[in-house]
Amino acid sequence: MCIRDRYNIFDGNKGYVTPMNFMELYNKFRLSPARDDVYRVFNRFDRNLDGKISYQDICDIFIPRHKEYSAALLNRKQVKTAASNETLELLKSFMKKLIDVELSNGMWKKELVRTNLKKSFDQIDSKRKGFFTIIDVAAIITQ
Repeated sequence: MCIRDRYNIFDGNKGYVTPMNFMELYNKFRLSPARDDVYRVFNRFDRNLDGKISYQDICDIFIPRHKEYSAALLNRKQVKTAASNETLELLKSFMKKLIDVELSNGMWKKELVRTNLKKSFDQIDSKRKGFFTIIDVAAIITQ
């Protein structure tokens, strides 16, 4: 399957995906995230914040920046067959992980609000550089 085929699972060939399409897909997979969590996931993909996820939005997110890899993905032959069970299971797993990440982000945000933000920042910026990197965050997560 090419990227367009996978996108069509979401959009039903309308040319865009709405938050309701996301909810329908979660329901189809018998996943029951809170509506607010679905909207937060949706908004991560809606690059221009128009309430719709276009095919271009998906390409901007999933197509590698490296020209060789992006050409390989974009030049795949489009097939007009239904998605295989394996593809649907992978999509279901991906959709569940999106919600899990949103829930985790929500817990981090609540914890930051609950604690002193400066103290939290200083804890991540253990070397007192005045900023932190992904490596600093990874170090805390793996402790």
